[in-house]
Amino acid sequence: MPPHFAITQELPPSVATEANAAELDGEALQQQILRVYQSVLDGCAELAGLGPVSEQQLRQLFSQAGSAYLNRDYSAALPDFAVILLYRPHRLQNYLALASTLQQLERYQDALGFYLLATQLFAREPQPLYQMGECLLALEETDTARDTLRVCQSLCAEDARHAPLLAQTDALLLSLH
Repeated sequence: MPPHFAITQELPPSVATEANAAELDGEALQQQILRVYQSVLDGCAELAGLGPVSEQQLRQLFSQAGSAYLNRDYSAALPDFAVILLYRPHRLQNYLALASTLQQLERYQDALGFYLLATQLFAREPQPLYQMGECLLALEETDTARDTLRVCQSLCAEDARHAPLLAQTDALLLSLH
């Protein structure tokens, strides 16, 4: 994502006005989008009759969903991960958990949507890009997958903590030749 980009009319007017007035950099804009996103999700939760949830309850739900996922009961994990993301959209792990569950259910287009959102909100994190590459390969979009994996490779190379993912990405890219 470029450091500055034009705010379109697709964002709520208050966000577009604030962002244009302050000429937000990429990180500040991500934070503004997260605040709006959280506000929208809070409204959806209220409409759905979901009340406030404590961190303890969310941790318990995440543990339950994680257990279902590890037991390959992806259909059981899916609604729990969706609720967790609804309440905590500011955490990368929640996007990865939901998208990965969708990916395991072979709902690749849906998974791509959440991975893409994660790349927009957490632009310096390569994991969603790697997962997108896998989904794109499953959809037989090899050229797009290769391009996505190359971006992942670049991000991984910038930070030593991503060395294991870099090795995975390199191996997957080699397998595409």
